[in-house]
Amino acid sequence: MAKRRFPKVYLICTDNKIFGTEQYETVNMYRRKAYAQSVCKGQQQMANDAVNELWHKGPVKKLTMHGFYLVHESYFDDEDK
Repeated sequence: MAKRRFPKVYLICTDNKIFGTEQYETVNMYRRKAYAQSVCKGQQQMANDAVNELWHKGPVKKLTMHGFYLVHESYFDDEDK
């Protein structure tokens, strides 16, 4: 079997969850770890600044960056066939 190389991507997770409670949500993926860390840091600063606003209610979102490997679904046995 040929050796496969799976691409690694970085996601910014809110409260250690990839997807939130919304029905539809967009997830941004980044190829470079350094760029993903800078985006995460900027988004965390915006979340912290929003807490200081008078109309903000609720806890502060904790944003973290996590790396994942993308694997196509055809590599797994699909039991729904």
